[in-house]
Amino acid sequence: MRELKVRTPFEAVECWYRMNPELFIKSPDMFRSGLLKNHGTTW
Repeated sequence: MRELKVRTPFEAVECWYRMNPELFIKSPDMFRSGLLKNHGTTW
């Protein structure tokens, strides 16, 4: 396993997605938009 040269968790997810996309249900863009849309909401 090699070390990823990333600065943020989002960059890590994008890098993993490029290496092995079949492991993911959603693309990194869909994941990020879902997080940002729900940011600040409380249950």
